[in-house]
Amino acid sequence: MRILVIVFLLLSVSLGYFIHRNIHLNRYGTVSEAGELKVFSNHEMLIGVEGEGAISLIGHGPYARGFYSVVFDNVKELKVFVEEKKSFLSKEQYQWINWVADKKILEK
Repeated sequence: MRILVIVFLLLSVSLGYFIHRNIHLNRYGTVSEAGELKVFSNHEMLIGVEGEGAISLIGHGPYARGFYSVVFDNVKELKVFVEEKKSFLSKEQYQWINWVADKKILEK
């Protein structure tokens, strides 16, 4: 009986971890780094940051045709563009792009 309880607890903890990880990935996506390049990915979108330089937005909006790629010199330009194109993005994409712009791009 004791072994069953231990196994049940271990499985419960493992399941909790995987559920938490899945929720985190769905909300925040992934980050890849290679040298001076950082790439944030989520919701059919990529945001690439090259050191302190160019910021690239590559993606597919659910309300627009095809893929697009736009390069910005700074976070402010990215945010202005996203605000202007808000109607072409899903709510999740819009929130995620702003989260990356506000919290992650300039993070060291």
